[in-house]
Amino acid sequence: MSEDWLKCDISEGMFSDERAVTYGDMSVFVPEDSVDNEAVKVMTFEDEGGIFAVLPTSDRAIIAVKKSDLRGK
Repeated sequence: MSEDWLKCDISEGMFSDERAVTYGDMSVFVPEDSVDNEAVKVMTFEDEGGIFAVLPTSDRAIIAVKKSDLRGK
């Protein structure tokens, strides 16, 4: 696994220490310190030709992502 930044839509969360992150049709809440202006810090890995991101959610949600939406460290 490697650390990357996933470009996505960031908005205010329900609480002051979290942000809402939307990527495609998926929307989750993540800790404020895991986002910047337009991306969320994720861990990525490849499997069977696809790229997947582990989100910094309480349940460590895993989603398929596009390589073009990753910007590296």
